[in-house]
Amino acid sequence: MYLQSYVVPVCLYALEGGRANIKELIGTAFLISGNGHFLTARHVIESAEANAAARGLRVALVLKDEGGRSSSSVVADVTQREFAPEPYDIAVGHVHYHCETLLVLSSLDIEVWQDVATFGYPLHAVSGDPCALRLNIRCHRGYIQRLLRPGDAPMGPNPHGFELSFLLSRGLSGAPLFVHRQPKDVVIGICVGSFRTELIEDEQLEVMEDGSTYKEVKLKVEEYGVAHDLRPLYDWKPGILNGQSLLQISKST
Repeated sequence: MYLQSYVVPVCLYALEGGRANIKELIGTAFLISGNGHFLTARHVIESAEANAAARGLRVALVLKDEGGRSSSSVVADVTQREFAPEPYDIAVGHVHYHCETLLVLSSLDIEVWQDVATFGYPLHAVSGDPCALRLNIRCHRGYIQRLLRPGDAPMGPNPHGFELSFLLSRGLSGAPLFVHRQPKDVVIGICVGSFRTELIEDEQLEVMEDGSTYKEVKLKVEEYGVAHDLRPLYDWKPGILNGQSLLQISKST
């Protein structure tokens, strides 16, 4: 099994000559069961579906062949998806694929300074036969520097979440935020993006002899990654899970 067997790219592809030709990577998703159930960011699925409709393409996950044991890649169409309640930027979906995952959902108390990690796929346009693709992962590791409550984030309505000590590369939207444990890593959140804030620390206005003005502004810029807290959704029962919750589907396989 490979890391790429259960944390996978979301892509757009076209059938050309009977083969899947991948046109673009949209984001990252990860398996939460051995039966093809996955989680990602809602905006990843929305963007993929909108682009696919406009360009006559299909939305799929790029997976490892032979149930995750082969180094060759295959694509599997996203057959179902469902969005979590607002304002969560979270989606659950399904593909026809069977592979063990080394990620699990489990109750875990989280505070600031908690060590966390994630990995996913930088956002690049690619093309070619999936068997020949080299989709290298990018990994991040750091800690939670602030617990976000509803209304704390500067980018609009937000649920409970985590402000991270590292930036998230473009393309890692939808990636799992997890705490390393044995035998499986515990997923606590879903990465949704990186954000930038600016604070004016000092401002000086000078009037020149000719009456013109010169303004000097000193800004403090902060950049950080944000993940939405998945734990409040452990008991969510999407219709596509046939009465099971996220936590139950994660522990059932």
